Amino acid sequence: MADYKYSLVRYFPDPIKDEPANVGIILHSAGEEYLGFRFDLRRAASKLSRPDRQTFKHFQEQLLPIENEDVAWPDSYFENYALADTGFLDRLADYMGTKIRFTAPR
Repeated sequence: MADYKYSLVRYFPDPIKDEPANVGIILHSAGEEYLGFRFDLRRAASKLSRPDRQTFKHFQEQLLPIENEDVAWPDSYFENYALADTGFLDRLADYMGTKIRFTAPR
């Protein structure tokens, strides 16, 4: 049986207030060599700064070729994290961005 996990992508417009908006999801299975994602920035649109928009655009540019299977799975990375790693989403959750964070995988 395939092991799929997901992680929510959360945007913290003001990290001090700690009031995030869920703006995306990443679904991953190393065994099935699968990655799917969706970002929906409408909930945070009025609060997104230009650099934050660029970061999400950068994320999409990295993830789209993987989702569309344009890149060989063993060579696929998001930021510096290998997708073939079964702990891929755990590594993302450990990444502590100031405004963009990933939840622990479920």
